Amino acid sequence: YTPSWPDACAWRPSLQSAVPDALLTDAALSWQQLREVTNSDLHGVLDELKPALLCSPWALDLLRLRPELFDSLLREPRLVEIVDYADRLAGLPLSLTEAEFMRDIRQLRQREMLRITLRDLMGWACLEQTLSELSALAQQCIARALAYAKHALQGSFGLPFNKQGEEQELIVLGMGKLGGGELNFSSDI
Repeated sequence: YTPSWPDACAWRPSLQSAVPDALLTDAALSWQQLREVTNSDLHGVLDELKPALLCSPWALDLLRLRPELFDSLLREPRLVEIVDYADRLAGLPLSLTEAEFMRDIRQLRQREMLRITLRDLMGWACLEQTLSELSALAQQCIARALAYAKHALQGSFGLPFNKQGEEQELIVLGMGKLGGGELNFSSDI
């Protein structure tokens, strides 16, 4: 696999020159561990992403613990594209147990956060795209979790109706950064 990296933010300096030597030294062990657990066919691509990964200890640790994420991201063109999260989350079955659903949505979120992180740090997405993607991911995770809760409760309690016999939906309000489409990496909802 040879990726075709876009240059969405050409104004950014090279990350290789922006990574302090101390950070490179501190991350050397984690980096070596990541290379050991990663498919050797992908080491060239991994080396290209090294500056970005060294800027994000979270991403480096996540890939070291779950190397299959790296492989799956690179085996499809989604790493460099904007994603439709509604389609991605629609594949998460509502028939799972609560523990299985929570595990699967958490793993999906980790994978997509890693993808967004790499896009941001490599300069493949500008700030507006990054904030928009983070917000879209959060909105669709909320929507799918709400659909799961409705499905789970419907079996035991049926659907809620108002006095006019109209089905009532649970409403989730996303205000502030989420409502404005400006969620960032440290935002919580």
